[in-house]
Amino acid sequence: MGNRNRWIFEAGGGWCGIAWTERGIAGLSLPSARREDATAGLDRSAADAVDSEPDRRALELAGLVGRFLSGEDVDFSAVELDLSGAPPFRRRILEVVRSIPRGQVRTYGQVAVQAGSPRAARAVGGCMAGNPVPLVVPCHRVVGSDGRLVGFSAPGGIASKKRLLAMESGGPDCRNFVTGG
Repeated sequence: MGNRNRWIFEAGGGWCGIAWTERGIAGLSLPSARREDATAGLDRSAADAVDSEPDRRALELAGLVGRFLSGEDVDFSAVELDLSGAPPFRRRILEVVRSIPRGQVRTYGQVAVQAGSPRAARAVGGCMAGNPVPLVVPCHRVVGSDGRLVGFSAPGGIASKKRLLAMESGGPDCRNFVTGG
């Protein structure tokens, strides 16, 4: 997997973190009230990362995150990811979720079908809970079979998921979006 680096920065009224390798972005933490929480948010995907000056990709992603959190319609599709640590099934799920257009949602079951494993809705939920790059892989766009907002493990839980979806559908902007604060 190579060396992992991380950078903690301010955005959206809080602290975010980005982890990366020579292959691409390996982790992103949503804005938190405390710097320590942003670092902890990366620990799931990049516990071995070392503090570093940001490279070009980290700076570009930080800019996109900042614009997104100020309410802009941002396209994360060009962000280079390093998902090499994920098993093939998880990578398929993450790519399917990454393709969900802004302002739209898919159910866990729909994602499972699209990934070629129609009976794997629960496994999709597990994959979303461990999503290392929220926003880039927009796990907030995955909902329960009845359309309810369920299963958002990021700080702030369902309230954060609801706020992100509202932003994307023309709701209030997110200039002060801070989780767990």
